[in-house]
Amino acid sequence: MSRQRFHFDPVSHRFEPDKPTLQARLRRFALYTVVAVSLSLIVRVTVNSYLSNPKEVKLQAEKEAILEKYQTCEEKIRELEAILVDIQHWDDHIYRSFFELDPIPHSIREAGLGGAERYGNLHGYENSRLMVDLNKRADLTGIRMDIQSRSFRDLLVEADKHQYILVHKPSIQPISLEDFYWISSVFGMRIDPISKRRAMHRGLDFAGAIGTNVYATGDGVVKMTKVSKNGYGKEVLIDHGFGYTSRYGHLHDILVHKGQKIKRGNIIGTIGDSGKSTGPHLHYEIRVKGRAENPKHYYAEDLSPKEYSQIINLSREVDN
Repeated sequence: MSRQRFHFDPVSHRFEPDKPTLQARLRRFALYTVVAVSLSLIVRVTVNSYLSNPKEVKLQAEKEAILEKYQTCEEKIRELEAILVDIQHWDDHIYRSFFELDPIPHSIREAGLGGAERYGNLHGYENSRLMVDLNKRADLTGIRMDIQSRSFRDLLVEADKHQYILVHKPSIQPISLEDFYWISSVFGMRIDPISKRRAMHRGLDFAGAIGTNVYATGDGVVKMTKVSKNGYGKEVLIDHGFGYTSRYGHLHDILVHKGQKIKRGNIIGTIGDSGKSTGPHLHYEIRVKGRAENPKHYYAEDLSPKEYSQIINLSREVDN
């Protein structure tokens, strides 16, 4: 309640109450109006700061949901990136190495993305940096996965080629495990049984009964059949391709002819005693690009551990 103002009236010699002028009343009304409007604005701003309308609430919820999805995608991309790094390591150091392929250069694996405006449509938002980074990582991961996919296709081609080589490469022993035989002479230096001099023996001798079947040890083509009174007597030479050849000497019967295509496991002849021989046996020889190799390294898969161990032990018991 406002205080009443008084003034001294010299005529009546009394204190009379003041009566405000019209200008003063108008000023007071304007002041009250300004104060009322200001208070109203303050209240409205304060309410809007703490209370949102339904549309704003919905938009805020959608924004938070989208942000959560971006964060989930980021986690999954991070997992994919880690998996891809492992795959690339195995690819370069194991798979490609196995097939004698060079590793994919780092500059190719870490291919970049061109175009400064590639993600221009993602700029101008509150979370633009997050969106650009996530899209860029997703695109880069896709490119690297495509590079890895092409590498795997190359490996499949090499695997098919390798499988073709495997069926041609001599990889079984020439005498069946079910037949009776023994190793009478191993690969390496020995005392020749005929000349009694030290000489290199370039194959393995499988001793057994005359007429025991002799099998081709890999796919190929009969390069030569030969009959002589000396040397290997009746012999068969098979060209397996890829630099591999196998020789079967001292046969009793030759059951193939020159130019004939051979499959692994085909019977090509029988054990005999022809040529320079001191008893029935098969001289089995393998050459790789013309160089004699120890045949025991080419049929370990078809031997039991005990039999394979016996072959290794025999190779150490070469006559001096």
